[in-house]
Amino acid sequence: MDTSGPQRRGAARLPRTALASLVGAILSTVPLSGLCLSVDASTDVSTSAFVLNAVDAGLNSSADAAFRAESPTDSEVAAGVVISTTPRTAPLIARTLPNRVRRDVDPALHSAEFTDHESADRDAPHTLRTLRSLQARYQRLVDAGGWPVIQAGPAVAPGGRDNRLRDVRARLALTGDIARAGDSDLLDDELVAALARFQTRVQLPPTGHLDEATLTELNVSAAARLMSIALSVSRASNLPHDADQDYVLVNIAGYKAEYRRGDETLWSGRTMVGKLSTRTPQLESAIDRVVFNPTWIVPNGIATRSVLPAVIKDPAYLARKNMRVFDMKWQPVDPDSVDWKAVHASRDRDIYIRQDAGDDNALGKVKFLFPNKYSVFLHDTQSKHLFDTDMRAYSNGCVRLENPMALASAMLDAQGLDGEWLREKAQNSQSPELIALDRPIPVHTLYLTAELGEGGQAIFYRDIYGENTEQSYASLVSPTTL
Repeated sequence: MDTSGPQRRGAARLPRTALASLVGAILSTVPLSGLCLSVDASTDVSTSAFVLNAVDAGLNSSADAAFRAESPTDSEVAAGVVISTTPRTAPLIARTLPNRVRRDVDPALHSAEFTDHESADRDAPHTLRTLRSLQARYQRLVDAGGWPVIQAGPAVAPGGRDNRLRDVRARLALTGDIARAGDSDLLDDELVAALARFQTRVQLPPTGHLDEATLTELNVSAAARLMSIALSVSRASNLPHDADQDYVLVNIAGYKAEYRRGDETLWSGRTMVGKLSTRTPQLESAIDRVVFNPTWIVPNGIATRSVLPAVIKDPAYLARKNMRVFDMKWQPVDPDSVDWKAVHASRDRDIYIRQDAGDDNALGKVKFLFPNKYSVFLHDTQSKHLFDTDMRAYSNGCVRLENPMALASAMLDAQGLDGEWLREKAQNSQSPELIALDRPIPVHTLYLTAELGEGGQAIFYRDIYGENTEQSYASLVSPTTL
């Protein structure tokens, strides 16, 4: 599937005065040609340390998962996401500055609080407005010199002592994770809480320990963080500016979705998105149909990888999965009459495989359709247990939603329909029911690796697809965009 995404029309513009320091800071780090994750295979997967690495954009991935509602293989679940584990490159860290970590933090310069006057456009949508504020904050940090590297060393548990903890305190004070730097070398309760806040912001388990993964994230440079924010600003530039406009925002990198009306969140939930090999595309469209109790026509790619090999091995597979076979005119075909090995070997197939609506349907109880060239949509899932995993790049490109029936109710209510009644009616039925929306709802699937959290702190997400490249960033700071 083509996952390149549509051309973005907007581009964030940076102040001329910031260009020299920003480019210099970025180029002084290690190369940024595609960020991805590597997993320390020796670590227990329940608390594994996902280390941000700068790796080449052309990454290898493990084979696609078998059927099971597009679920991953056991190894993919253990890893958390289909990613490269190449050891060829070093982590992206801050450049080493000649001075020690600053402990004379200026609260006005490095404020962690969101102030609306920082926004260049008060009428901008909430996500874009808060990202612009965050961009201004990190621009000041970059202009002030960012932060130097904290030296490597043994892990430190609560109650432990280490001379590096003075530098850790100063580093956390720069980004507002701790109120003051101090000069203690003790990992006391205050510093434990500060480290836990930082770990939460960068998608690490909030243990409060100073471990290798936390040190790596602390050493990601201010310039690299600013790059993540600036690219997110650019990607969010086309969100609806009308304060009364309903829209759905899917943050691919953040594994989350929201149904918004201006600054109000009407619904939110966790998501699962496409694997590295079958990425969820960035796109803009409008949801125009909601389908309860959907059927699922198995795509050729999934049929080739998963369904057909399973049928060849076990002829009862189709019946067990509630699947039926049709010819090109949608006339039923007896599965026993099909040469499945020949179908599997053929590029030009003359049959469809469809999974009927039901409790075991791969798409669950509801799907949301919108025109797009990638044939992706939003839908329910049978694999709800996977929402409890941290890295949720499991699908074949579509977006799986947590609690999608609540989203359907909210959407239909906004259309003047009785969303709750329709939802209950659908749940008590096994028959597909399509509802066309009189007023299609804009949907934006965006790749945002940064956002402003509810407490006014920066949140950073893993660059799971390696989209935050220096080439993409250079296009934002090139003279043609100034």
